[in-house]
Amino acid sequence: MWKYFWKYIHILNLVSNNTNNSNTNKTHYNIKEEENIKIKFDDYFIHFPKSYIFKYSEGYKYNFKKYAIKSRNKFIANRFKLTETTNCYITLHLKQRRYFNKVKKYIPCVSKLYLVKVGDKESLKYELTNYKSGKDEKLILENKSLNPGEYHIFATSNWDYFSETYCSLVVSVYSDHKVELEDLEKKEVPYDFFNQFLSSIMDKRINNVIIENFNNELEFKIYDNESDFGFYFIYLKNLTEHKIVIKSYPIDYINIKPLNNIQIVDNIIDKEKDNSNSNNNSNNNKESIDYKKSVSCVLKKYIETIQIYELIDDSWNCDFKVGNPDYSIDKDSVDKKITNFIADNLCNCEQKDKLGPDLLYYEMETADGILLIVENTSFYYNYKVKINLNKYVNLKKPLFSNSGFKIKANRFDFIKLFKRDKDLPIDFSFGYTYKKIS
Repeated sequence: MWKYFWKYIHILNLVSNNTNNSNTNKTHYNIKEEENIKIKFDDYFIHFPKSYIFKYSEGYKYNFKKYAIKSRNKFIANRFKLTETTNCYITLHLKQRRYFNKVKKYIPCVSKLYLVKVGDKESLKYELTNYKSGKDEKLILENKSLNPGEYHIFATSNWDYFSETYCSLVVSVYSDHKVELEDLEKKEVPYDFFNQFLSSIMDKRINNVIIENFNNELEFKIYDNESDFGFYFIYLKNLTEHKIVIKSYPIDYINIKPLNNIQIVDNIIDKEKDNSNSNNNSNNNKESIDYKKSVSCVLKKYIETIQIYELIDDSWNCDFKVGNPDYSIDKDSVDKKITNFIADNLCNCEQKDKLGPDLLYYEMETADGILLIVENTSFYYNYKVKINLNKYVNLKKPLFSNSGFKIKANRFDFIKLFKRDKDLPIDFSFGYTYKKIS
């Protein structure tokens, strides 16, 4: 099959595939203005494995920053500020196969690019604005009419060639108003930035999610349509006041890697300072991961959790299937040690606040954290209470910012927050809602 390509350039260099991208044995075509050339469709993909159409816009400005990443699992972090509504293209550039000859049989690795808007500057609340993942040489985010404010860019690449060379990445902005890119330092990024990405995307895609509610006991959501985000994930929430033991739920996946934990702020690189050589094991001949397993876990009362699975190939080469969970409820499970500790000491604890006509709030600091206690003084009514953490310093905040619990008449309940560093002071603030229930 023959295809015709218009070329508005004077010289077209076709690099012979047999020369392994060397600078010799190039075939040169001298093409006159608006002249047609013929090339076989299969040959076109040999010489041009990726094709891009670039739109030139009059008056647009271009800015970029280049990074050398020398160890795995590192994020690039930038910021820019807009004072007026702006149209812009944000691009993550990887090495191109046509020109990069430091690695034999090089192919681009899976990379991820995220744009977030900073909401509350004091607590660094993020709203995920745009995102893309894949194995392209360029990941491009088109952003129309970005509102004024501060934006942060996060980018990373699963580079497989550290044994041969470091990973070189470029982040660029092409916009109708001048945009100045600045590097973000670790201290300027919230430690739970990726958790905020997850929370934001769950809010945005709630209408495109498979949701199961098993007997008003277990909420089970499957986010399996998030290939552009670079991850699939499963959300589970215990809707009862008892412990739920999930014996198993079957998962089949291809070219997907389960994550035991989420990378946090320690993986933000400092520009020109990333000299780490740890975890640089090369895996150039990476085979696809085709895996079947059964996942089990335990959910304490009213607790929610998330299972994360990372795509390690283009989305069309990945598959992800989840079956229904097999679970049981342990109605006798209570954290008796903490409950007894509170019962013995609550009468001597100073009341911090009154949340409602019948609800009293107390705090008890322990060696490894702090207890937030709500007592229901009513003899007749039960209450549903939600605590929403706004600010938290030196505390391991739950994945999502709200935790709810039901308090029976003349009872109390609690949330425990654990310290990140036992030797440092803590600070936090929260909002709350409550509702009287039967």
